[in-house]
Amino acid sequence: DELRAIFQGSIAHESFQYDYILTGYMGSGELLHVVAEYVRLIKSKSPHVKYLCDPVIGDNGELNVVLPLADIVTPNDFELEQLLGK
Repeated sequence: DELRAIFQGSIAHESFQYDYILTGYMGSGELLHVVAEYVRLIKSKSPHVKYLCDPVIGDNGELNVVLPLADIVTPNDFELEQLLGK
């Protein structure tokens, strides 16, 4: 709820003047959904914003929530193998 409140505050005050969004490990599936919601909203308002996702396989198996939104993905070797099903 705290992260959602921070995002909502930045949107309400239109203080999201940046070119990139970067995420790494998120400790819960709920956080992944909150971030996905925010990334979608920001990209709809500012299509030039790029989203870089550093996928961490420990993200509760819900990376499919944010990966499709990413413009850039930076997995390590192990994460890449897991994402490719190898």
